[in-house]
Amino acid sequence: MSLYRKATNANRRDATLSTVSAGRPDRENGLFSRNRKDVLPSPARHQPEPIHLERDYTPMDLHHPILREFPEHREVIRRLKGSDDHFRKMFDEYHRLDDSVYRIEEEIDFATDQEIEELKLRRAKLKDYIYHLIRHAPPACPACEGTGIAH
Repeated sequence: MSLYRKATNANRRDATLSTVSAGRPDRENGLFSRNRKDVLPSPARHQPEPIHLERDYTPMDLHHPILREFPEHREVIRRLKGSDDHFRKMFDEYHRLDDSVYRIEEEIDFATDQEIEELKLRRAKLKDYIYHLIRHAPPACPACEGTGIAH
């Protein structure tokens, strides 16, 4: 005879508690508790902790300026911007691309997925090239005071 048939209306609650305490779910044997306090809560029934946006939320920075990407090369970047027209042109182009990506991601401007991926790829390649220019920049001239023009 099954456990369900043995349990009468008078002791159904006790039978349910014994199956739960034995580690078997009450549904497995066809026993259902009318008093849900008697059944151990499953992890799925627990509500997740609320997210406190003021504390836990850190907005993702969508801008990637060169000076923030390469802070250890700040002096070289400043010197190259003042003395090298090609570097300045690449620097400005990178920031135009970065601003375009930012405006699309913030939904100020619109673009297809393919267009945004192409912009990001161009920005990444340009960033690599700028890094190459920074790493291979000639050393600073002490007489130039970092401007590239002798006084």
